[in-house]
Amino acid sequence: MSTTSSPPAGVRVRGLVAGGAVRMLLVEAHGPADEVRRRHGLDPVAARFTAEAMVAAALLAAHLKGDESITVQIQGESPRMSIYVDHTAEGHLRARTTPSHPQGPSDSLEGLMMTIKAVQGREVYRGLTPLEGTLEGGLASHLSSSAQVDAVLKLHARVDADGRVAAAGGVLFERLAEEPGQPNLDPEAFEEAFADIRTYDGGALLTELAFGKLRGEPIQVLESQPLTWSCRCGRERIAAMLVSLGEDELRSMIEEDQGAEVTCHFCNEAYRFDENELAGLLPS
Repeated sequence: MSTTSSPPAGVRVRGLVAGGAVRMLLVEAHGPADEVRRRHGLDPVAARFTAEAMVAAALLAAHLKGDESITVQIQGESPRMSIYVDHTAEGHLRARTTPSHPQGPSDSLEGLMMTIKAVQGREVYRGLTPLEGTLEGGLASHLSSSAQVDAVLKLHARVDADGRVAAAGGVLFERLAEEPGQPNLDPEAFEEAFADIRTYDGGALLTELAFGKLRGEPIQVLESQPLTWSCRCGRERIAAMLVSLGEDELRSMIEEDQGAEVTCHFCNEAYRFDENELAGLLPS
């Protein structure tokens, strides 16, 4: 993995509220989001939408295990931009966004969101959701259609005057299925109790939750997992990619270019291979 620095980590918290009748997922990821902003030179608009997409991926990845991963791809028409976020079960996040300075409105997002779940790199699920104003609305629609659970969602991202990602977080409340002897809320009671979350100031809500309370009531924390920016590139992976190009292409790099330089699209790290290193990749 490319880990030339140690970017600030985020966190994902799983817990219960409403006496155990409602599951809560809380994500704080401004550190990983700002690392992506820095590496790709994103302007405030691109940085904010990318931060929201990273939080969305972290919420969707909360129940991953082993070699499972979640990919969130956003193809924006207005503003015109493309965002690609990967999230592994270990809590490793990476993202790329193009262009770094998108053209179009800054207060809304129109386009499509694709959500892909993979196991050991093999796709096992793909969902496509229209974005009609906000990523929050698109994610809520995806959860409603795919998970088919009663849920209330809030995303929040903010970029400071200096262009840095100052806040990137989200919270998801899900009504648990009714079980005999267990705390429960019926759908109407859940909506009545949590509907106003959608209109809360996102920053204020996340601050309150960070102190372990919701409306003054304690949160029962079940698990806390670090979220880190981490790229899966490296010299060995890049070398394997060069080998896959074939012997003729390798010889062309040696004879015509006297080497090769490959830049990772996710972390912008450049890997330089000189003639001798390329020659060592040729079939013996």
